[in-house]
Amino acid sequence: DNEMSISRNVGALSTYFTEIASNPLFNRIRDQIWDIAGKLPVGTRTIREVGHKLEESVKTLVQPGVMFDELGFKYYGPVNGHSLSDLESVLTRMKDIRGPKLLHIKTVKGRGWKMSESNPISYHGVSGKPKLAPPDHEKKMPSYNDVMTDTLIDLSQHDPRIVAITAAMAEGTGLVRYQKELPERFFDVGIAEGHAVTFAAGLAAAGMKPVVCIYSTFLQRAFDQIQHDVNLQKLPVIFALDRAGLVGQDGATHQGAFDLAYLSSLPGMTVTAPRDGNELRNLLFTALNEDIDGSFAIRYPKDSVIRLDKEISYQPIPIGSWELLLQGEDVALLAVGPLVEESMRAAALLADQGINPTVINCRFIKPLDRELLSKLVDYKLVVTLEEGNILNGFGAMAANVLYSELGFRGDLKKIGFDDVNIEHATRSEQVNATGLDAAGIAGTVKELLA
Repeated sequence: DNEMSISRNVGALSTYFTEIASNPLFNRIRDQIWDIAGKLPVGTRTIREVGHKLEESVKTLVQPGVMFDELGFKYYGPVNGHSLSDLESVLTRMKDIRGPKLLHIKTVKGRGWKMSESNPISYHGVSGKPKLAPPDHEKKMPSYNDVMTDTLIDLSQHDPRIVAITAAMAEGTGLVRYQKELPERFFDVGIAEGHAVTFAAGLAAAGMKPVVCIYSTFLQRAFDQIQHDVNLQKLPVIFALDRAGLVGQDGATHQGAFDLAYLSSLPGMTVTAPRDGNELRNLLFTALNEDIDGSFAIRYPKDSVIRLDKEISYQPIPIGSWELLLQGEDVALLAVGPLVEESMRAAALLADQGINPTVINCRFIKPLDRELLSKLVDYKLVVTLEEGNILNGFGAMAANVLYSELGFRGDLKKIGFDDVNIEHATRSEQVNATGLDAAGIAGTVKELLA
């Protein structure tokens, strides 16, 4: 218990923990009661009953541990989590106590590094080497979550029904600025993704337009609520899935590998992925303004946008429509999200070798653009590209339509994540390792055509 998750804690439980930390009296009294009772003969039932009643009376006086005791746990603590000797001592003593136990350990987030202690939110996760700020002329484009926040603020200022919801990830999802601009329309429900989704469903049922901003990997915790509380009710909840696909040094637990598969399996779900900042803006505008019978997911990576033109007015995108970017005849590259740009680079490499590819921006994963897919049935090779698990993802869905519905007789190659967990590395290293970079895509296509 360091009084934080990534951001400052919210909710009653964190307040309860604080009360426990400031009331060590109860733990000392109860330990003495248990020590005395343990030395009495087995038959001294009356003394034990008196001890139990005394313990209950002390509980009502100083409160800490009551909740855990009611759940069947013996509560111990708080103890100093930065003292190994204290931890070893209490854990050694707790080993001999029967039944379930809960040990409350107090720590300071970022302890030992002044920069982290003074700013634990920004230094929640850092890369191995500190990076110097690039010169002004080399500054990066804004991140996808920056563009999402800017667009959400802009659209919210013109529509009072729009609200933003997060689950203890205001900083991570970029919503801190939204919170400052529109505090009465911002809701942080704490580390409770399932509740965030059900809360959004209630707001949508009441005529609001909730946008739930959660990391792709964390939305998995709310799979049941998405289906039963949102999709079954055909409610217009919008899901903004940050950290979709490869997340680099956020680590193996944070890879957004499964959202394409698990969200697309749900009836009534629209699943999208923008190729750049402009398309992200237009997809959010479409989700908030078009009459869509069900929920709408926009998944985007932990990366900078490729291009962004804020001066261009919002344009609704027809639901289920893809974008033909390059017409060729040798191979069709069906790319999702940021892999559209990698596919365009791969197409240039292939053109230098006499291979002319078609490149399609598959911005809608569900529904698929069946009309455009029907025009690919005469290709000898179709390649799908996605930052996701290929067993049940975009490529599997496209293959099902091509082979089962459209009579495709060529070869189809799915490039994405195999049936493995993606290990910690930089994002560029992960892209290269999975063969999703331009050189990897071009090399795979050349090999298959050969």
